[in-house]
Formats: sequence, C-alpha cells, structure tokens
Amino acid sequence: MILSSISLYYNDHESTFNESIVIFWFTSYFIIDLFDCLYRKDITFTTHALLSIGLCYINSMEKYYGLRTASLGSFTELSSP
Repeated sequence: MILSSISLYYNDHESTFNESIVIFWFTSYFIIDLFDCLYRKDITFTTHALLSIGLCYINSMEKYYGLRTASLGSFTELSSP
C-alpha cells in the first residue's frame, strides 16, 4: 500500500516514481503466494493469486499503465481481513 500511495502521490508521468515498481512488486508477491497456495492445496486463494497475476499483466499494458490502475487497484487488498 505504501508503494501504491507513493505512486499515486507522484503522478508525474514516471519521472519521480515508476508505476512498474508497483506492478513488479505485486507480481512477485502473487507468484510466491501462488506457490504457497498450491503447496497448501488452497483452491480459493490459488484462484485469487492467478487472477491477481493476470491483473498485473493487464495493468502493465500501455492502455492502463498511464492510468496507474495497479496502484489504484491495490487498495482493494485493504478489504481483506
């Protein structure tokens, strides 16, 4: 959440803080989470990890990258207990 907040605060077209930092951090987090969920055989969170990795890929596309959708979307993780 801290990286996302910084990215949104410095919304100055990549000169101060790159959105790719947020995307790469979340992608690596969910890849590790995916392996953990597969090891524990937790189907629900495995699906969550796969969807999140897919969203990270979509957020890296040019259409959404400039809108900083990864930073905005990461705040939905705050709703998880």
